Amino acid sequence: MATEEIEKMETEMKKMDRYVSNLDGLKRTIAEMSVDMTGSMQNKTLLVRVVRGRSISFEYYQNGDDGYNNNERFWYEFPVYFYMDMPSGYFVRETSDGNHYLVDENEQYLEEIDINELMNKLIDDLIETNYKEFNDNWNEFLAEFQKWLKDE
Repeated sequence: MATEEIEKMETEMKKMDRYVSNLDGLKRTIAEMSVDMTGSMQNKTLLVRVVRGRSISFEYYQNGDDGYNNNERFWYEFPVYFYMDMPSGYFVRETSDGNHYLVDENEQYLEEIDINELMNKLIDDLIETNYKEFNDNWNEFLAEFQKWLKDE
């Protein structure tokens, strides 16, 4: 690789570091926030927004305008997935007191599952198995974010 190309890559990484210090952590946060544990967000997306000179923000988004133009801010919308539609959530049910348990194909109780363990499995569905092309969306997010940063 030529010195000029390396310098260009380093400059682009420094720009990104102003907003994101840990890409793996950001990816995991987005994956976790993309899981709908209540079933109430079917018409929403997870909006990841960066306004120049500020940090990244997240919100659940339906439609609207934030008052910024495309040069002032970058945003990307990730789909939100209902946990029972996901591979690790398909055989999970919730009790009236908010606990979760596993069932078999006949809806028979198998065992209780800890909510943190369940969330880790759901995040793995997105990141490790690329459920609903999550990693493709992540890569598109990174490419679009880097493109926006070049205009800085």
